[in-house]
Amino acid sequence: MMRKVIIVGATSGIGKGLAEKYIAGGCIVGITGRRKELLEEIKNSAPDRVFISVFDVTDRNAVEPSIEKLAWEMDGFDTFIYNAGYGKSSYGMDADMELRTVDVNATGFVMCACHAFDYFARNGIRGHIVATGSVASTKGLGSAPAYSATKRFISAFMEALEQKSSILGLDIRFTTVRPGFVDTDFISGRKYPFTISLDKTVDLYFRAVESGKRNVIIDCVWKTIVFFWSLIPGFLWVRMKIK
Repeated sequence: MMRKVIIVGATSGIGKGLAEKYIAGGCIVGITGRRKELLEEIKNSAPDRVFISVFDVTDRNAVEPSIEKLAWEMDGFDTFIYNAGYGKSSYGMDADMELRTVDVNATGFVMCACHAFDYFARNGIRGHIVATGSVASTKGLGSAPAYSATKRFISAFMEALEQKSSILGLDIRFTTVRPGFVDTDFISGRKYPFTISLDKTVDLYFRAVESGKRNVIIDCVWKTIVFFWSLIPGFLWVRMKIK
């Protein structure tokens, strides 16, 4: 049976790279984002197997009907990847920016993940829900409070959904992928340590999804960093000058 994958947040970066991987593999792929022209560029590579839906994940009235329409056009889906994300570093506290981050990374994620969960549950599908987290979820970052908090929220929510799936006797898999700093427009050309190339990230992300692992950190260097990072006691962490 041909795989059918929906990727939320596929106009650029990791989402676009994953879409291209699945398209090249002969899958039917549904892609979403806010920029129609970028989605159409991807669709042009395989017009008969790529379907697009233009919507903002923060629009509560648009999420469910948009995904339902996409599912109908694709004649169903078995893999759902939430890759939409937002966040910026700031030395001040911009409430609007922090709330925008919550809207995309938490509220938008919940609406999409719940809908995918419900779709698999009511149709008895052996589905797979995937979410893009971040190594920033390891500790609360003073330079990006809402970003690090919402990425930790994603990990906890995915864990809770997996437990709920088990309680209900459903056959749904869950994968949370936590990349380190990735060389995309998301970091706006700023220099971060141990930055990973986009191609490498997409390749490792794709492998993580296909392996069905529950939690994956990209890459090996960041696995080591996160291990030691998580051991730093709270009283010491809050006194560290992390920028």
